[in-house]
Amino acid sequence: MSLVILATWGIASASVTLALMHLRIWWNDRSASANAAFALVAIGVALFAAAEYGLMRAETPERFGQVLRWAHVPIFMMVVGILWFVRTSFHPGRTWLACAAVAVNALTLVVNFVHYPNADYVALSGLSRVSFLGETVSVPVGQVSNWHWVVQFSLLLLLVFVGLLL
Repeated sequence: MSLVILATWGIASASVTLALMHLRIWWNDRSASANAAFALVAIGVALFAAAEYGLMRAETPERFGQVLRWAHVPIFMMVVGILWFVRTSFHPGRTWLACAAVAVNALTLVVNFVHYPNADYVALSGLSRVSFLGETVSVPVGQVSNWHWVVQFSLLLLLVFVGLLL
């Protein structure tokens, strides 16, 4: 088994373990909402690791597009979870910025399921194979969509929200 596969499933299993621990803490004390937020992020990381594995192993551009479409769901979970965790743990004053990050990410999630093949690409014309840490993985070849930059903007809003805490 290659290092890439071990790392991917190691991240996923560690994330599930952390999620279960924090869910247990939240279950016993419902006022510990930061633990629920952390669990949401950990579940998102585990699901995203599984999606990354699917992307690396995709045999056709269609399959790559389908997996990438579903990869946006755990990204949304992670964005919401991070904002929720930071908000409940540090009580920053820029709630509008957190709401904007969630709204922009939610918009791209909707567009992702409406736009074919997904929000990141207008068209996927093929896959190239590259060697990465001893494993051959799939890399998409296609025309990047303008919605891809909206996805990146939502992550920039998240970064600014968290960065303003410093």
